[in-house]
Amino acid sequence: MIENLISSFKKPPLISIIMPVYNCEKYLKECLDSLLEQTLKDIEIICIDDESTDNSYQILCDYKAKDKRIKIYKQKHSNAGNARNIGIQKSRGEYLLFLDSDDFFEKDLCNKTYNAAHSNDIDILLFGAYKYDNETKEKTKYTSLLDTKYAPLNEVFSPFDVKEHLYHITSAAPWCKLFKASFIKKNNIKFQPLSNANDVYFSRTAFALANKMYAIDEPLVNYRVNHGNNTQKNKYKDPLAFIRAYKKVKETLEKNKLFGTYYQTYMNVLITEIVYNYNTIQTEEGKKLLLDSLKNGDLLELGIDVINENLIYAHQKYQKYKEIMK
Repeated sequence: MIENLISSFKKPPLISIIMPVYNCEKYLKECLDSLLEQTLKDIEIICIDDESTDNSYQILCDYKAKDKRIKIYKQKHSNAGNARNIGIQKSRGEYLLFLDSDDFFEKDLCNKTYNAAHSNDIDILLFGAYKYDNETKEKTKYTSLLDTKYAPLNEVFSPFDVKEHLYHITSAAPWCKLFKASFIKKNNIKFQPLSNANDVYFSRTAFALANKMYAIDEPLVNYRVNHGNNTQKNKYKDPLAFIRAYKKVKETLEKNKLFGTYYQTYMNVLITEIVYNYNTIQTEEGKKLLLDSLKNGDLLELGIDVINENLIYAHQKYQKYKEIMK
C-alpha cells in the first residue's frame, strides 16, 4: 500500500513502451538491450507475458532486476491485442509506443519521436523503419511503411487535411507510431481481441479521431523478417478477422459522423485489404470462406457493396479485387 502511494507521487515517464511477449527468447535480449540503451532515459518498459512456454519470462525477470524501468505483467495466453490493452491500462507515460519483442530499435527512437511530438502537441506521430533480414543480417529501408506522396513531412497536419488518402499514408501496424496517451485514453481506443488484424481498429480509429498528426521519414525501428514467426501462416484459422475489424471501424466512424468524410480512403484501403488477405490465406477453404462471406452480406455491412469507381485511386488493387469477386 505504501509502495502504491509512493508510486502515485512519482513524476510520470515521458514514454510508456508497451510490449507483448510470447516465446521470443531468441530475440528478447537484443530487444531489451536496445530499449535500455535509449538516449531518452525517462521511459517505462511495460512487458506483458502471454504465458510464454520458453525462457522469455525468466529473461524479463533478469532484466527487471537490473533496471527498475521494466515492469512485468502476465496474462492468460490469448493475443497481442489483449496484452496491449493491459499495457495501456497500466501505463503512466505522456506518450505510448507499442513495440514488438522480436524487433530492436535505434537508440534515438524515443528521443526523436518524443521531441517532435511534445514540441508540437501531437496526437499521433508517424515514423519509418528498417526491414532487418534475420538470415543475412542486412537491413533496408521499409519503403512501403510510410507513403511520402501523401504524408506531409516534418509539419503538423490534421486527418482532414489528407482525408482522401488518410489510410494509405501508413499501415495499421502500431510499432511505427507514437500516440499521446491522454488522446488514446480519452477516446477509449483499444485493440481488438483478434488472432490477427487486432491492430486495424485501434490504428484506423485513432487516425480518424486525431486532431494533430506529424510524420518523420526516418527509420527508427528494425523490423525483423525471415525468422519463421510469420503470423500470416495462421491466417487461415480466422480469415474473417479483418472483416470484423473493419466493421468496427465503420461503426465508430458512423458514430462520430465521420464515415462520409473518410469514405474514400476507407473504401480504397478496404479493397486493398481484401486483396491482400485473400492472397495471404494459405488454404483454399479459407479463401472460399472469405469470398462467401463477402458475397453474402459482408460487403453491404462494410458499406462497399456499391463502388463509385470515380473515387478509386488504388487502381491496381481494384482490378485484382474485381477479378477475385467475379
